[in-house]
Amino acid sequence: GRRAAFSVTDLSSVMHDAERRKALADQSAAETRGVIERNLRAISRLEEEVRGEQKRSEALEAQVADLREDLARDEDIFAAKHRALTEAQAQVARQGEQLTREASALETLQKSLLEAQAEAAQSRAETARAESR
Repeated sequence: GRRAAFSVTDLSSVMHDAERRKALADQSAAETRGVIERNLRAISRLEEEVRGEQKRSEALEAQVADLREDLARDEDIFAAKHRALTEAQAQVARQGEQLTREASALETLQKSLLEAQAEAAQSRAETARAESR
């Protein structure tokens, strides 16, 4: 009898122990599920942030492409203005050379005119001297 009572006590103790271990295991499983769910939510948030960053990155890349196009257009405009300026400078230089040639020709004409006037004056003086004789 004593042995049977003892084994019932043992059995009850074992059952009690098993229930306690099951409760601990359930609690541990619930905690693990909670951690997993928190991690899944954190992962979702991070994925959302990554998608947002990708969109911002794509928008920035588009802006950079637009700016590159603007820069290329501005460089074309600058090159065209530079060509126009160079052509205008060349034209001014040509006109300067033309003016120098014309001034030189004018100087030559003025010398010829002065020489002709001097000759005419000399001729008149000779004529006057001849007439006065």
